[in-house]
Amino acid sequence: MYPRLVRTLMVACGEKELAADLAQESLAKAYSQWKKVNDLDVPGAWVRKVAINALRDEMRKRSRRNTHSDSKIELSTLESIERSLPTPLAVDFARALEQLPSQQRIVATLALVDDCSSKEIAATMGISEGSVKTHLHHARNTLGTTLAPSS
Repeated sequence: MYPRLVRTLMVACGEKELAADLAQESLAKAYSQWKKVNDLDVPGAWVRKVAINALRDEMRKRSRRNTHSDSKIELSTLESIERSLPTPLAVDFARALEQLPSQQRIVATLALVDDCSSKEIAATMGISEGSVKTHLHHARNTLGTTLAPSS
């Protein structure tokens, strides 16, 4: 669970250390509330939701402080992403994600990297499935344009 969660957060935020911290905090929270979490149908989904909410909070804080609200992906993170994603386009994909607004970036990461359904993403982010589909549609259009081979 931990490596997958870190990978998802790392792709979504572009920062390896932040992703690892958020994943650890989410797992620690699950451990501290294990009686509640263990009774859930999918405890991993609860952990992912806590982690994504923490990431969204962090992105909002940075946006308010005007400190790189849409962070650039660090070189070490790009190398980690390249190793964790089974595709030669991993670095191009990660860089293309930088251009997306935070909501679209998170939705695209959950859908395209973590292979979550629209229903799972909606539950994780606390938004409607329609919003998920809209964000994903816009993200795919942007990514398609950005990643299209130049002629």
